[in-house]
Amino acid sequence: MMKNTLRILGVLMLLGATTFAGTISITNANFSDVTANGCGMGYVYQVGVGSAPCNLLPYPQQNLNGVSGIGWTFGQPPEGGGGDGLATGNSAFNPPQLPTGVTQVAFLQNGGNISQLLSGFTAGQKYTLDFYLGERGGMGNQTVEALITDGQHQYSIGSWNLGYSNSFVLEAKTFTLPSNFVSGNETLMFLGESTGDSTAFISSVGVTYTPEPVTLVLFGSGLVGIGGVMRRRLIG
Repeated sequence: MMKNTLRILGVLMLLGATTFAGTISITNANFSDVTANGCGMGYVYQVGVGSAPCNLLPYPQQNLNGVSGIGWTFGQPPEGGGGDGLATGNSAFNPPQLPTGVTQVAFLQNGGNISQLLSGFTAGQKYTLDFYLGERGGMGNQTVEALITDGQHQYSIGSWNLGYSNSFVLEAKTFTLPSNFVSGNETLMFLGESTGDSTAFISSVGVTYTPEPVTLVLFGSGLVGIGGVMRRRLIG
């Protein structure tokens, strides 16, 4: 009886660990795996052609999508300039003081966007998206929207208007992946919606599975029940 009880307890513990370890893997979540020094300028814009990291005309630019290991796809520069790219904390882009452990951030301007294809999603499940969000000193009023798509459907996770903040804020938004999505591979995208030179910074992106309350109750009840059986067995 004791051996069977321990086996059941082990199975429940394993199921519990599986339930709570629902993290979606993100490549280069803090944007630090590719140096954006811009030939010493501390920032680099995405451009659609070429791959040289030190093209300084009219500003530091590089085809970031051609760099191995970057993980993210950077959108093409919109007509009228601006767009997206990478910046360090001491760059001319003047981001707020970077969060602890963050050395580099992605930036969004004027319709720029960054995205990454992720795997492991399940339609109808609840997830939490979290990331650091900041704005360029003196050039706020950017709106950032987070979207998820399976190629056929698109869902807005949330949007954030930065105003004129002087620090990075850890944002978190819980969402349920719509049931009409194709389970498995979805693309997460951040979009800078405001036009002009307003700039938003993003880093430390994470997506985790959020257990439903009933899952927690059932798991806890199972442990309590087994604990009672073991106690009676020991007393008897």
